[in-house]
Formats: sequence, structure tokens, C-alpha cells
Amino acid sequence: VLMPPSQDHKTIFEDDVGPMTGGMGVIAPFPLAPEQLEQIRTHIVEPIMAGMILEGHPFAGILYPGLMLTASGPKVVEINARFGDPECEALLPLLESDLLEIVLACSEGRLTPDLVTFASTSSAVVVLASPGYPASSTKGIPITLPQETLGTTVYHCGTARVGGVLVSNGGRVLAVQATGETLGQAIEQAYAVVDQIEFAGAQFRRDIGFRLERSSKAD
Repeated sequence: VLMPPSQDHKTIFEDDVGPMTGGMGVIAPFPLAPEQLEQIRTHIVEPIMAGMILEGHPFAGILYPGLMLTASGPKVVEINARFGDPECEALLPLLESDLLEIVLACSEGRLTPDLVTFASTSSAVVVLASPGYPASSTKGIPITLPQETLGTTVYHCGTARVGGVLVSNGGRVLAVQATGETLGQAIEQAYAVVDQIEFAGAQFRRDIGFRLERSSKAD
């Protein structure tokens, strides 16, 4: 069962400039054309599954194919036997089905498309990283989160509590997720919370979803 496609933003700086990171933000679903989704299913996902069965190692679980869209179609960059991160933080809030039931169905070989339903809304994630990331990380910077998060979720990726104070404790520190009826609304809500977070020197991109916004303006 295919999950909705999502798009990560890999580089540390806006406009896809700078060193690669573990991911600085995500939008979901990414609006692929039906023919692109079908090509991913029939030329990439299904052959991978069939090949593992032929080799005597059928797979049950989550496969995460990282793809690049090219002029000659989607191309595989990597495949992981896990959720992507921070793709997971964007996708799971859209899942309407019971994740435990899906996992059990996978393990028992009875997964069917009707067991996996996603909301028709959109999701966006903005990651806040520590100063120096990705070359290094700065630990111990005090962080203050807003009391009201406007229905968003703040995931703690690299934080700790020292003397009762929330501090940075890694490279990617926080991931702010929001849902909306449209992708624009989800992005706006996520940044509304990001702007209320007190985290000195935090690095984050202001252009999550920029490709779609520029495409819509060009149209």
C-alpha cells in the first residue's frame, strides 16, 4: 500500500544551497501526477517486492524509497527499511487508520488497501537545528516553547533537560509539524509556532515548500 508522497528539503540553507543534512523540513502530500505515482508503483516498488520474494526473503514492514524526479522519470537514490525522518513527522499526523492494526496486518500477511487511509488535508514540518549544524552541533542552549501551539505538534529530536531547563542536545533539535486544509495553511501554521520559539542561534529554513509556491506563481 503506497503512502502519500512527501518532499524533504535536504540542504541547510534556503534555495537548496549548502551542506546536506538529515532533513530541514517536509511537505506532504507532494502533488505527483497520477502517471508519476503509477510509474513509481509499477517500475520501482512492485519490482523490489517481487525481487525479494524471488530471492526467498519476502519483506513485511515499511519501505522508504528516496526518489529524484528527472526528465526520464523517477529514479531511486536510496531505499530504507524504515520511515524517513522528518518525513515520518509529516505523514503520520495524516494517517486516519490505526497504525497498530496496520503493523499487525503487515506481520500477519493480510495487509489490504482498505486498512490504510489518510486524510485529504496537508501537512508541513519545519526543523530547527543548532548553530554549527551539520558540521557540528551546539549543546546546552536554553529553549523556551510557546504555551499555545495553534494545534501543531513540536517533536523533540535533540533536546535534554538540565536542571529543569529545556536545552539543545544535538544537531537537529526540534521539528514543528502542522496540518491544514491546504498546504499553504499548514506551512503558515508551522512557521507561526516556529516564530514563537526562543532558541538562540537556531537554524531553520524559511522556504519549506518553495518549489510548489514558485510553480503556482509561474502558472
